[in-house]
Amino acid sequence: MACPDEYDWNDNDAVTLRSYGSVAVYENPHGSVVIRQQRDALEDEDSTVIIPVHHADLIASEILAVAKAVREADVSRGDASGRENAKPARQERLALPSPISRAKTDG
Repeated sequence: MACPDEYDWNDNDAVTLRSYGSVAVYENPHGSVVIRQQRDALEDEDSTVIIPVHHADLIASEILAVAKAVREADVSRGDASGRENAKPARQERLALPSPISRAKTDG
């Protein structure tokens, strides 16, 4: 699959995960594996990680090992539901609040 500057996130079989910051995994023209995350409203372009194909298995196995350790830690803490439904303790602020939301908290 070619590596276009403007990636079509809506009509592409390479998209692996569709949610906040959809993620696609595909081969670039040089034979490397690309992991690409869709930009959000505050970013100018998508984020990409390019992995030489001869290291792809190592990276994939490390991702799986870390995910397994995180799941096991969640179970040992009594959170068997996993992280996908958990709310973060605190959301990071990436921008100033809107004047409307500020007025609600100030008044």
